[in-house]
Parts: sequence; structure tokens; C-alpha cells
Amino acid sequence: MIAAAGAILVALPLLKDAQGGPSLWHRAEARQRNAGIEEALAPRAPYQAGLMPVRRSTVNDHEMRAFARFRVEALVLSRHDYRFDRTAGFSSTDLALGWGPMSTPARVEEVEISQARRFYYWRPKPGAQLSARQIRTSSANMHLVLQSAAQREALKQIGKGDLVVIEGYLVDVEAPSGMRWRSSRTRNDAGAGACEIILVETIRRVAPEVEKAV
Repeated sequence: MIAAAGAILVALPLLKDAQGGPSLWHRAEARQRNAGIEEALAPRAPYQAGLMPVRRSTVNDHEMRAFARFRVEALVLSRHDYRFDRTAGFSSTDLALGWGPMSTPARVEEVEISQARRFYYWRPKPGAQLSARQIRTSSANMHLVLQSAAQREALKQIGKGDLVVIEGYLVDVEAPSGMRWRSSRTRNDAGAGACEIILVETIRRVAPEVEKAV
């Protein structure tokens, strides 16, 4: 959902930043690593292929109705963790993700980005090179539905500035109460209902394959 204008012997507690996910150090390291990069780290748009018939499964008593296979390689623009809203029972983390021009770190620095109430908000800064349309069609807020402890552990290490690959299914969700949430079907929408809901099969952080400009 987009609205315009995540061999030391003594285990230390993970320091949380305001957006959730890894430590403030991790976030600063990612920003330093990406500084000056003028290439798209994830040039391809997400892959989506319809499923017939719909595949059904259950996560925490919520019914998942998978209607498409989905794969996205993208730059994490922001992360927000949720504990108390009505969707936290099946999805406790949202990632705002960017691909194409919105995976170019130098261009992303020209956009103010935030998340709240399951929305992703953006606003171009003065002098930003990307148009509103480029931002809108090359980024999205995605609700992640995890299925295993291994996935949850992998997500703990992912935060703003990381390059990630997520594979799984786009799903519509029905709660035990009968309440329903519908996933976005396209990357071109905006506003309420424009979020992708991903039933995750694999999630991992990957290393960028570009060099900084000198």
C-alpha cells in the first residue's frame, strides 16, 4: 500500500531502531555501503504468475488463498514491525521495497520515506530526479506472512538498505472471525488495498553486484 504526499560467547540484546529489525549499527552500515551507488541494485520488476486452482493453507488459524506465485528482488526502503493491530496475527512485519529506479541508492536518498498503520508514505525532496510515477510504479509496501522459525530468523537480519530476495505466493487472507484481507494484483496501484500480501517460502539478504562510482 503506497500513500504519496526489518563466535562471540556472550549474546548481546539486539538493539532495535524506530522502524524495527536489525540494530542501528546495521542500518548505518547499510547506508555507508550503498552511498554513491548510481545503478539500480534490483533492475527487474517483481515476477508474478497466476495459479489455477487457488491453493489454500492455514497460518495461525488464518486461511491463506494463494492465487499467484511471486518473486521479488528489491532494495529495502523501510521496515516496520507490528504487534497489536488486527493483522499482526498472521503478518507482523511490512517491508517497503523498491526495484528499478527505486533500487538506485542515490535516487532513493532523494525521497522521504516512512511507514505507519500498514501504509508506506513517500515524498520527493526538492531537486529529486525521479518522477512521482516512477516512485509509485517501482516500489510497494508488502505484508510478509512467515511460516517457520528459520524465516523469522532470516527476517531479523534484514533492514533498511539491504538487498533482499523473497519468493512465495500472493495470498488473500480470511481470519477466524470472517474478516478478509485482499492482496494487490498489480504493481501499478496506490492507496488502500494496494499492498501485496506474501506467503513467504524463502527470504534472504543478498550482496549487491555493482561497484560505487569513483
